[in-house]
Amino acid sequence: MQTTDGAHWERIREQAPRARPEEGFFAASGTCVITRPGGLAWAAAGTPGSRVVHTSDYGKTWRADTVAVKQIASVSFRDDRNGMVFGWDSVAATATSRDGGNTWTPGGRPPFPKGLYGGVYVPGTSSTVITVGPGGLGWSPDEGKTWSVVNNENYWSVGAASRNAAWAVGTKGRITKLSGF
Repeated sequence: MQTTDGAHWERIREQAPRARPEEGFFAASGTCVITRPGGLAWAAAGTPGSRVVHTSDYGKTWRADTVAVKQIASVSFRDDRNGMVFGWDSVAATATSRDGGNTWTPGGRPPFPKGLYGGVYVPGTSSTVITVGPGGLGWSPDEGKTWSVVNNENYWSVGAASRNAAWAVGTKGRITKLSGF
């Protein structure tokens, strides 16, 4: 649905890419969709496949691109062109894009077990990302080339407001604040 005035809505589903059988978005982390100014949006469709759907015109048209990471759970963009996805692949749990999501290059995986449920760029940095999953909490200063593990607790989501204000949340009411990036 789309609105231009907040009171009247019109259906725009017909312009979106058709979902594949059993395809879904991993909404639990709250990071499966990201928007940016100017009508840009990306959504990580990762169950059971691996696609990123994106729009550059407020949802009037959409494009779907396959990513070589299995079961994507999260997508983040630090600007209009540079983004990263996070998933459950045992080989490459991340991938990066340098062209707004049109193409994706497989990356590495953090040194903790299991999949990645969420990931974000840290605002005010050029390439620092934080990622979480059932196997831990980690961060990378270089978009996943190298990783530091904060701990191996079970986390479900992460958000970052600045270099000095990021939080990860997990099971049993766990909230972890991160800063100093």
